[in-house]
Amino acid sequence: MHQKHQKGTVILLCGVSPVLKRFFDKTGMTAVLGQENIFQTEEKIFASSNKAYEKARMLV
Repeated sequence: MHQKHQKGTVILLCGVSPVLKRFFDKTGMTAVLGQENIFQTEEKIFASSNKAYEKARMLV
């Protein structure tokens, strides 16, 4: 993941649970990926997927 990130590749994660988000925070993955590229689960179905999709559209 570090190699792709260094080459300008943006990795977007959606549907990230609070437990997984805390793990990312604790291990430094949030800093590597960027907080703005991690979309946590929400009550509304597909909400995090839609947000990640919109972010991806802005990047291309």
